[in-house]
Amino acid sequence: MFKKYFIESVFEKMFPGTNEYNISIDKNGIILVDYVAHNLGKRYNPAAIALYALSQYNMFVDTGKDQYKESFLNHANWLVDNLIDKGKFGVWHYDFPWITPGYLCSPPWISSMAQGLGISVLVRACEMTKNVKYLEVAKKALTSFEVPISEGGVLYIDKKGDVWYEEYACQKRAQVLNGIIFALIGVYEMYEYTKDKNAKEIFDKGIQTLKRRLSDFELNLVFFKSSKYDSNLLIYAGDKYHDFHIEQMKKLHEITKEETFDKYWKKWESYKKKYGPNSKSKGRFIFILIYSIIYARFLRF
Repeated sequence: MFKKYFIESVFEKMFPGTNEYNISIDKNGIILVDYVAHNLGKRYNPAAIALYALSQYNMFVDTGKDQYKESFLNHANWLVDNLIDKGKFGVWHYDFPWITPGYLCSPPWISSMAQGLGISVLVRACEMTKNVKYLEVAKKALTSFEVPISEGGVLYIDKKGDVWYEEYACQKRAQVLNGIIFALIGVYEMYEYTKDKNAKEIFDKGIQTLKRRLSDFELNLVFFKSSKYDSNLLIYAGDKYHDFHIEQMKKLHEITKEETFDKYWKKWESYKKKYGPNSKSKGRFIFILIYSIIYARFLRF
């Protein structure tokens, strides 16, 4: 059996349910996200569906209960049925707008995070069932990483020549750290399962960019330090995403053995201890107060 996904209960950690959004299930057993704060109603979010599938997969591995296997495959089948075939590549569409300061996405838009997470689901579904339909869809999703955003894919090459796979492949955006890494891990799992050299090349290009640019994702104030959600906006990751970043750095170090990722997870772990929710840092209190007043009303990350 293919290994468990590297973050336990990944869906539950990403979508814990808040005043911003709620979670429900449709008549076919598929997860829906109700974006209460954004007045978008109940929506199918491809990344959320993949994250839920991965949580269900982990539960099946842990318990062996068929209910988790059935739920996992049900969500994997949703991904198969809802891939939009673009010829040489395929994508999962978001059919709702996403508009926040710094981000503007008009439907239909796509996400490297959804593409990568979807691949992580589908390689497991193929291994579990031996049905090649899952692998065929995963290959279509993989090719989107080679297609520029302007042509319908998720690839962006910046002025420095660095390669990014954008979580928000939209008109207005920033590079989002957790989304890029979730995407890269999906690409790597495709390589791990198939030994597809193309997948390895896509992964390696993204890794080289992260090695050069991880400092862009540091909030390094005198009185408060954290990882950042993205590379452009001066907003901190928040406790949830900071935890994701630590786990993702650990995973990238496990895969690549690169010292850069070892250095960053240890540094960000130290930030958590010094400035995290269980600390008594006055700097955290001051920053959260300022953030709440200036940002939290407008930026709902």
